[in-house]
Amino acid sequence: MKHLVRSLLNPPMFVALLALVVALGGASYAVTQLPKNSVGTPQLKANAVTSPKVKDGSLKATDFGAGQLPAGPQGEQGPPGATGPAGAPGSAAFAMVTGRGAMSGSNRSFSLDGTRTGTADDVDTLSPSVDVVLRNFDIEATVAPGAGKFFSPRLSVDGAIKSLCNIEDTETSCTAAGPITIPAGSKIHLGVVVNAGTPASVLRWGMSVGSP
Repeated sequence: MKHLVRSLLNPPMFVALLALVVALGGASYAVTQLPKNSVGTPQLKANAVTSPKVKDGSLKATDFGAGQLPAGPQGEQGPPGATGPAGAPGSAAFAMVTGRGAMSGSNRSFSLDGTRTGTADDVDTLSPSVDVVLRNFDIEATVAPGAGKFFSPRLSVDGAIKSLCNIEDTETSCTAAGPITIPAGSKIHLGVVVNAGTPASVLRWGMSVGSP
């Protein structure tokens, strides 16, 4: 026992023991005396903070990067936005309708394209399901009606007669600028009225039909 005490009191051993005591005491001091909030990101090793070390509910959405959090439930529909500016006016679109028919000295009725003749029921066709307007009617005859005679083309709209123009005497054509409104879903055809003694002739016509 005396030999052990003498060994511990040996100067080199004593110095070593003293250094160990100082080191341990300094470490304890450093641990117990760290200032508040003095340990931050620079002091932490990579991956030092793991999931078990994080308190549940202590993190906010701003603590996560984009795409790291799952999407929440869809929110309620927001209020309607403000009304946008009015659009530019549409183009004046139209369809071209042409036809032809033979006259033989008496009144005749034609479908608008001239492919059918006969009574109104035979030649009536149906207008579109929206109102349209007839414009720019033009008609020509291969033979003039002659002095005091005429060809008088007329548009029938659901039985109502709309006079267009007259080819008279030595004339061989006439025009009607319009517009003539044709209500949606109307039965329509072209009729040509003549007076007694008007010669046979072939009539050719054309018109545009478009939006009002």
